[in-house]
Amino acid sequence: MTTQVQSGTSTTEEHATGKDYKAKATDGRKAFKELLAPVQGRIYLGQGIAALSGVAAIWPYIVLTRLGELLLPAAHGEPINNASVLAQVNELMAAFALQLFPILPGLSNYSLRRCEVPRAPAAAHPQPPGAGAAELVLKPCFG
Repeated sequence: MTTQVQSGTSTTEEHATGKDYKAKATDGRKAFKELLAPVQGRIYLGQGIAALSGVAAIWPYIVLTRLGELLLPAAHGEPINNASVLAQVNELMAAFALQLFPILPGLSNYSLRRCEVPRAPAAAHPQPPGAGAAELVLKPCFG
């Protein structure tokens, strides 16, 4: 059983059952994977940095609660273990410093990307004789 559709294609019983949609979806996923293949490493790197950023966002609060548990008995006149407090303060500073780490690679990658000069393949855009370096325009790196 074949019917005519406005776009000029025909549908069959296979199309009506959804098998054609499954094949198109499979082909679409395969094409998407092929398109992402050159940047897959950067995607994994970004996911790793995002996971590290999530840990870095929570860690200072965990350290602050432990520091509070150490300092709370001092309100009742009990002595404070200075070594433990110093260790927690150092860990707190490390936790805040770790929050900067995921930001820096992203910023440096962004600024380096802005400084790159895109170059078209010679075969794609042949230039007439005499046209060359005079037409090269550099993008500003910072600003």
